[in-house]
Formats: sequence, structure tokens, C-alpha cells
Amino acid sequence: MYKIFFLLLLPLIASSQQDWNWQNPLPQGNLLFDILAINNQSIVAVGANATIMETTNSGLDWDISHRSAGKTITLRAVHHRNSVTYTVGDSGTIIKKVLGGKPALQISSTDKKLTDVFFVTENFGCAVGDSGTLLRTTNGGTLWSLISVDKSFSPKKIFFPSISTGYIVGNDGKIFKTSNGGVAWDTIASGTRSNLSSVHFVNDTIGWAIGNLVFLKTTNGGKNWVNYVNQLGFALGTDVQFTSLNVGYVTTSNGLLFKTTNGGGIWLTDTIAPNQNIKAISFSDANNGWLLSDFVDLRRTTNAATNWNLISRGDARQIRDVFFNDTTTGWAVGEAGTILRTTNSGDNWATLHRATNGNLNSVALNIAPDKQVISGCIVGDNGVLLRTLDNGVSWSELPKPTNQSLNSVFNISETYWTVGNNGVVMKSDDGGLNWSLQNIQDTTDLNSVFFINADTGWAVGKFGLIYKTTDGGVVWKKIETVIKNELSDVFFINDTTGWFVGANKTILRTNCGGDCLAIDTIAAQSFQMSPAPSRTNYFSVKFANDSTGWIVGSGGVILKTTNAGKKWFLSKSPTLNPILALDFENENTGWVCGLNGTILKTTTGGGSYGEPVNPPSPPAIPAPVLYQNYPNPFFTTKNRETSIKYEIFEPSHVTLKVYNVLGQYIETLVDAFKDADSHFATFSSMNRPSGVYFYVLKTNKGIKAGSMMLIR
Repeated sequence: MYKIFFLLLLPLIASSQQDWNWQNPLPQGNLLFDILAINNQSIVAVGANATIMETTNSGLDWDISHRSAGKTITLRAVHHRNSVTYTVGDSGTIIKKVLGGKPALQISSTDKKLTDVFFVTENFGCAVGDSGTLLRTTNGGTLWSLISVDKSFSPKKIFFPSISTGYIVGNDGKIFKTSNGGVAWDTIASGTRSNLSSVHFVNDTIGWAIGNLVFLKTTNGGKNWVNYVNQLGFALGTDVQFTSLNVGYVTTSNGLLFKTTNGGGIWLTDTIAPNQNIKAISFSDANNGWLLSDFVDLRRTTNAATNWNLISRGDARQIRDVFFNDTTTGWAVGEAGTILRTTNSGDNWATLHRATNGNLNSVALNIAPDKQVISGCIVGDNGVLLRTLDNGVSWSELPKPTNQSLNSVFNISETYWTVGNNGVVMKSDDGGLNWSLQNIQDTTDLNSVFFINADTGWAVGKFGLIYKTTDGGVVWKKIETVIKNELSDVFFINDTTGWFVGANKTILRTNCGGDCLAIDTIAAQSFQMSPAPSRTNYFSVKFANDSTGWIVGSGGVILKTTNAGKKWFLSKSPTLNPILALDFENENTGWVCGLNGTILKTTTGGGSYGEPVNPPSPPAIPAPVLYQNYPNPFFTTKNRETSIKYEIFEPSHVTLKVYNVLGQYIETLVDAFKDADSHFATFSSMNRPSGVYFYVLKTNKGIKAGSMMLIR
């Protein structure tokens, strides 16, 4: 019996409406790196894509800002003083934000990655980062001064127990201390060479520093440190905080939480997030605290860590494909046998019982006019085939016709096709129950398959491979292209107009069913290389109609066109997570999915604005090259000839004619249609008078001429 485990979602709602809204995980899916409990109601967390998320009602609602202050970098630490939060991250980024207000970028005087920030008063604070970077401000961040510290030092955390006394910990067991408000810093001996990850003091003299197999305590302001690592079972410490002189907490990289109630004499262990890296812990008072672990897991306690409630919701496994049969019912499949199902447009996703532990790569369903599922198939690694007969509620594994990984499945009514590694192509005529191998005569990995009708379809794969069939897959014809980038997906609007996308910003377009790619060798009329951003791989393409389409890829890229690909713009994606697949029910309503469980929904088509992205004109086709004849001069001895080489870069009708020095026509050497390639023609000296001759090459690109000398 299959079971469904519903995600009981709290109303975790971002207050600001965007063109793309998170549906999984919630409240959002960008990786988080730090969390700060301001009080028992207000919490701030920060992370990738310059994400700043705030709540003022203990996580019931969230105000989420992506690309804060126009940045796309990773924010790594946050601190708060009075009503202002300060966030630091990569490339020297410092962002100041009044709780509930707009983020504002500050000038930091460095481009180094900043790892932590601490404000002692509303005006006085310090930030630390790579290569011994230490910044100090006394006017609330309006001006940051760069202070010289050991450049071999990589600070991780900074803490001030008072306005004059502060500590910094980092690599190689290094600890720096200031006694004059951060103006000068001195090295103090820690007794270890292990990397330190966090530091916390309850006053100027009593404090703790933790790290790799290290748990240090000092009672005299850092003059001496005692390592209590044995009490923690040699755990890899990640963060430390004390809420009083006696009560403290230590988190680890393997999901453990240690708690002491007697100043570190005895530590009790609790497994909070099994096998996860707990990145940060923050208590606002003795009872109320928050904990951040791998992916986007947020946990809250209201009773001093006796119990922890998981606030974030959703499945953080990679989602590799998404399919909707209308605007309400859909499925998402992915890593480790993940199958999600929604019946309310993605507002809630149900985790279905896993029929396999293997990765699932693609899903297709045959939908009746009443929107009920007639049949459905999911394919995955190692030849996994799943099938449903109960409206997609449960899925059962079928016998494997192959052990090759299957990467894509597509159906027309009850006929299904799937393609995979090592050139595997299979077809089912009975709703996915029985499968037969088709012969494509290629061992190249295939990534995607698409059929425009029961007869005509395409498959794409590595090395720019494109195959086409016009008889339902009985025979597959290879389409030659000059593009050797791996192709990830294919989509056709009709039997002539289609799109192919792939690695290194590759976008191919055809207006002749792909066949013209075999004729136009350099594909000048059949494809456009894609626009910025650079180093982008495209994974999926889909059109809702003849004009409106989308392409998704690495770095959270979502491209949109509303004029059949003549121009593209970057939709304002809220994530940098790679987007692997998409599905649109119409030009407005659609979903995209990808890394870390990402599922995003739009009801605005991804927006009608954005950064215009105009593909450059197709690359110019070089003019023909006409080479000097060889040998030159040549002679009139019997059967002596000279060879004329020419090279063309597109198929063209070619004529090559010879004239004498008076311009009189002598002979036509070539008058034919030629493919793009190097060609040769010969001119015989038999019965020719000596003198200068001209040879003239004419192609679609123009005329070239050369001269040659005949000697008796």
C-alpha cells in the first residue's frame, strides 16, 4: 500500500509579491549561512543571492529580499543593534538595513570576502574577512576604516563582550584581542593549531572558542586556554553561544547540539539535525532560540532547547523535472526517488511514497479531457521505470529493459518514448507498460526527446548530437551540425519550427524541422548563440505559443521571449540555484524547478520586463578563399596541368572560369553546386599559348580572381 505524506505548511508567506514565488522549500530555497534572534519575535537570516529574510512574528510571516541592494553575492553573517541590522558577505559587501526597511549598500574599502560583523553600539562596529581583513566604523557604517592585521590570518568570527574588549578567531588556532575598542589588536596564544570557527564571551574575561576538534575556555581574558574537547566527543564545532554564565550551547557539523547548565562542567548531547551541518545558533533570551542547519532548515525553541520545532518546510532534494496537467495538479520528480504531487497549484506539495531510491529524471503523463490521468511514466538512473494507473497518486516500478540511465520521457497519447545514456532509445505503445528498444546506431548519451506528433520527433545529446525520426522511431536520421556543445533539451512549436538548447549558452533554432542544419554547415541561418550572462548552461526550453517561450539554466537563469526568440530578456529570478526544468500551462502560469528542491511559480509569465538580452547577429560567414595555382608558372609539355584550390564556407553554386590577358573567355573549370569545403580544379596547358591567364571564382558571397603564368 502506498502512502502519501503531506507537508503541513504553516502560512510562511513572503510579504512582497514577485514574478517568481517560492513553493518549495519554504519560506525560500536559497542557501542560508547565518541567523540572528533579535528578540522572541524578530529574526533575521541571510544567505546566497544576497538574500535577507526577516520575521517579526516568530516565523509565521517572512519579508524576503533577494538580490538585496542590487547584489547577487553570498551574505555570510548578520548582526543587529537597536533597530538596525548589518550584513556582510563576499566581495567586501556590507548592507545596512532598518528592520522592515530597504537594504542599503555601504562602502567597505575592501573587495575581500567578509565572514562576520559585530556592532557594540549603534555607531561602533567591526567586520572581519579573508587575508586578515579588519574593518572598523564609529559612525554606523557611513565610513569603514581598514586596520592592518596579519595577512596570513583568515578570521571567522568576531565578538565584543564590552565596548573596549573584543576577540577574533580564525585559522591555525589564531586569536586576536583588542582592549581599546578595536584600534589595536594583539595575538594571544590559544595552545592549538586547529582552525577556530566561533567565539563567545559572557564578560571581558570568561569566554569560549570552538573549532575542529577544539573546545577552548578561558577565565582570564585569553591569557590561558583550557581545551575541553574530550567532553564533546571530539566533535567538529561550528558555533557557540552562552545565554548566561552557566548556560551555553555548542553546535557541530554532524547535527549535534551540546548544552551545559554549569558553565561547561557537564555537557548533554542532543541530535537535532542528523548528518547535517548546523551552521549557526542564536538565542534572544534564556528560552527563545533559533538554529540554522544545512540547506534552508530553520528550527525554533521556546524552552531553552528542550524541544525544537522545524519552521522551514519542503523537500530539499534536487528536483529534475516538473509536469502539470492543468493549473492545479502537478508532479515533480528528482533526486533519491523524490516524487512530489500538488492538487492546489503548488501551494502545498505532497511527498509520495518512494518506489525507488534511485534518481528520477523525467516525468510524462497522458491526460484525459476531464484532466484525469490515463497513464503516466517516470524514468531515472540505472534504467528505472515507474508507472501510475491511479491518477498519479502511487507509482510502481516496472522490469528494466536496460540498465542505462534514462534521462527523458515524452508521450503522445498512450505512446511513450524515452532516451538515455549510451544511445538508448525505447518506445512503448501501451501507456508505458511494455517497452521495446529502438535502434539509433549511436552510443552517445542522449538527454532529451520530443515528438510533435506520433511520427515526427527529435532526440538530442552530447557533442551537439541531434537525431530525427519521421516514422515514430523506426528509423532515426542524424542531423549534422557544427555545434559540438552538449545539447540538453529540444522543443518544437510545429513540425518545422523548433529550438535546441545546451551547454555554453547554446541556443539553436530551426525553421525546417531541423533538416536544414544538415545543409547549412555552419548553421548561420539556423541558430543564434545566446546572450549574457557568461558561462551559462541551458537545461530546458518550452514555448506556450508561437511567440512566448522560456529557457532555464545554471545560475538561476530564466530567459523569456515574447517575439519568437528575436529578443530575449532575463526574468528576475529570486535564486542562483541551477534551474533544470520548467512547465507552462499558458503564457502566464508556469513552474520551474532545480537544485536544493527549488520549485518556483509565476502567474505573470515571469514578468513583462527585465534586462533586455538581444542575441548577437549570427556569425558572419567568411568570404571564399581563392589560392594561388600550383605550380606557377607551369609549362606546355604534354599533359602538364596546374591545380587551383578554393575554399567556401557555406553551400553555394560555384563557377570557376579562365580568361586570357585580353579578357577573352577561355574555359569553364567548375559550374556546379558545392558544399562548404576545400575544392580543387585543374587547368591544362595542352594547346595553350604562353602568357598570363586569369581565373575567376564566383559564389553566392561574391567574386575572387587570380592570375597564372604559362611558359613554353
